[in-house]
Amino acid sequence: MIRRLLLKVLRRRRLEEELKAELAFHQEMAAAGNNATAFGNRAVILEQGLDLWRFNRIENLWRDFVYALRTLRKSPGFVAAALLSLSLGIGLNTAIFSLAVEFLLSQPSVRDSKSLVYVRQGGNSHVLPPTIDDLRRSGLFEDVVGENDETFINFDNGAETKQIFAAQATQNFFTVLGIPTQLGRGWSESDPKEVVVLHPHFWRTRLEGDPGIVGKAIRLDGRLYTVLGVLSDNYRSLIGYGFSPDVLMPSYMDGAILAAYARLKPGMTVGQVNAAMVALDQHLHHEFPDRYDLQQRLNATPVGGVAACG
Repeated sequence: MIRRLLLKVLRRRRLEEELKAELAFHQEMAAAGNNATAFGNRAVILEQGLDLWRFNRIENLWRDFVYALRTLRKSPGFVAAALLSLSLGIGLNTAIFSLAVEFLLSQPSVRDSKSLVYVRQGGNSHVLPPTIDDLRRSGLFEDVVGENDETFINFDNGAETKQIFAAQATQNFFTVLGIPTQLGRGWSESDPKEVVVLHPHFWRTRLEGDPGIVGKAIRLDGRLYTVLGVLSDNYRSLIGYGFSPDVLMPSYMDGAILAAYARLKPGMTVGQVNAAMVALDQHLHHEFPDRYDLQQRLNATPVGGVAACG
């Protein structure tokens, strides 16, 4: 079948000439018999015969394409407007798709992100989060960490001092979350507070991608901090959405407000945790009425993916 189609394409001109010759022969034969019109209209028969060898849909599409090119060549303003509209449409769709992937599908760079939740009090960020110690003492979670992700700190490279973006977290931050590094490691609860883990962009742009950076010290806010590691290139923070602190450190100012992230116990779902936190709300309100308002309930939401109910 394919061979026959190829032959039709390659031999089409010759077949057309043969058909014309065949029609001319039969017309001459009819004229010799004094019957010039009995054979029929030659143009119609030729067209019907040629249709047998045509790929009508493809040829019609090609004709439309050629016609469109001729029209566009005569109207450059229309061409520019059409191309601009097309570019904007493609760009907008790409941006929407990228945001959808980042907001809905991407996962933070932690171990078993499905068992990690963000715990807050009330339904918005203007309400103070629960304290890390209170959530730990509740026994509701496997473990709880805290992070202050709205911190700036001064970095001194010896030649100048610049303000950089820092995330300050609890001592168990890397241990509980299991955040991977490409160099060195994250801190543990046995490490001193004067240690730091670098974001790969900061490491490359501010420290020239020094492969021996682990174990060296950098000066932050006038104090020396030992570099323990460098985060992976594809690191995505718990907040995500393009948030990339330059450095992560286990020290923070006294009284700093820490966002609470909790690791669920094996087999427990987000729905079960939220149901259990109704009783925790009552207990914390009774113990700390000035900090826990029953009108602002505790609730847990997944840090990535979709909440599992039940």
